[in-house]
Amino acid sequence: MNRRSFILACGTIAVFPRTARAQTNRVPVIGFAGLSTAEGDRPFIEALRRGLRDAGLIDGQHVHIKSRHAGGDFSKAGPLIAELQALKTDIFIAPGPAVARVLRRATTLPILALQLPTWQTDPELYESIARPGGNLTGFSSMGEGLSAKRIELLRELLPNLKTLGVLHNATDKNFTEWGVATEADARAQGLAVSRQAMSAASTEEVARCFAALRKDGATAVIVIRDFVTSSMGKQIVNAANDARIAVVAEHRDYATDGALFSYGPDILDLFRRAGGYIDKILKGAKPGDLPIQLPTKFELVVNGRTAKALGIILPPTILIRADEVIE
Repeated sequence: MNRRSFILACGTIAVFPRTARAQTNRVPVIGFAGLSTAEGDRPFIEALRRGLRDAGLIDGQHVHIKSRHAGGDFSKAGPLIAELQALKTDIFIAPGPAVARVLRRATTLPILALQLPTWQTDPELYESIARPGGNLTGFSSMGEGLSAKRIELLRELLPNLKTLGVLHNATDKNFTEWGVATEADARAQGLAVSRQAMSAASTEEVARCFAALRKDGATAVIVIRDFVTSSMGKQIVNAANDARIAVVAEHRDYATDGALFSYGPDILDLFRRAGGYIDKILKGAKPGDLPIQLPTKFELVVNGRTAKALGIILPPTILIRADEVIE
């Protein structure tokens, strides 16, 4: 073989995986199985597209992202996944642990899950963070591990706080456990707690929970984000502001919608980073061999307008640490 032929042969081998797909006109399908609303999932899908572009994969050219959304209704998870399977999905994106568990039972195809719990191993999802095993890997938001810090920040803003509300999804065990853990963190800091669990994404459930919070004397509430609470995010914030209850959340979308503040990982960064894992899996990597990644970016977003409306003076210690203050 002459030198030119050798170089051409090596070049063909190097690009074979994508070239082979192009020759067969087979563009891989990325199935996004969202349990929230299409509106709530849109920023995650856009971040995923950015991450794919960073890896050299253009949506509509090298891959196709197909999404389905349950609107906060967990009973739609099965039919939603069946729709994506009918589209010949190659890799599933599970934006949370609830849909990840359904996918684990429904398919042996690769699953890339986001916002996974890491404070304890969930054998239904993975064997260990370093080596998940099976057909799943992904990213953790460490949501359950930051509740104590959120409470500390809240007490700087509300030094006279006595009763804290905790609002979470009642239909998934992980979010119930996060609610219980958050309650324990609050009690450890000397606060009374009114823990309320939403069993459905409905205005009636929001009203019921806030009636209970008012009855218990809660003046602030920590909202644990999941497919139920994210589907009702704006309604939760509006109900809280009407009741003059300060909302604390994990993700910046709540602060943008009117929560007092949010503190947690940059979730959009996790979805962007997921693009690199999709690229690895399409090139032949086994999901179970790829370690579950932890967040590297955290942000504190404070809503100055909400603070003013609630009569809360933002102390310099909070303003200095804030990544953004919404005025």
